Amino acid sequence: VAVQPKRVFDAGSGEGRVALTLAARHPSARIDAIDVSRTNVRLASRMNRFKNLRFHCGLIEEADRHLPPGDFDLAYSLAVLEHVRDVDEVVASIMGRLRPGGRFCFVVPMNEFVVDGDLPSCRHDDGVAGHVRTFSEGAGKLFATSFNGKVFQFHGERFQELPPPPGQCTEPQNRDSDA
Repeated sequence: VAVQPKRVFDAGSGEGRVALTLAARHPSARIDAIDVSRTNVRLASRMNRFKNLRFHCGLIEEADRHLPPGDFDLAYSLAVLEHVRDVDEVVASIMGRLRPGGRFCFVVPMNEFVVDGDLPSCRHDDGVAGHVRTFSEGAGKLFATSFNGKVFQFHGERFQELPPPPGQCTEPQNRDSDA
């Protein structure tokens, strides 16, 4: 961690692998991790042997129930944003935990592939268990294409809805390499 943060927020910790590794390697940093799954939080808490790491169960967008605003030097969210219903709300909550000058690092799967043939339709009963949006990089900017056809661009502290770029497919359907 090049920034040497004193306070770290893991937004969507899963079973806690990254938070546990950071706690072990950076004992002077205090780390708070949140995940929506009670099972994940229970597993991570059982593995936790570090006094500088705490796990919380809850939604990222309700992090203010567990974590003070403006208290963190670094926040990260690894392979989480594609699972949330409201990206703006989640990103705003994460950004609200950061002190002025704090950094937010996120990773989302990039779906830059061409499909040959039909894709099977997939819908989870609760609408959130799987990916509820896909992300792709176009024209040097990060875009998210949600399954309801909206296109977003990350601007400053939030994602903003944009009209679809010319020629870009905005709904998950067949993508033809000649299109």
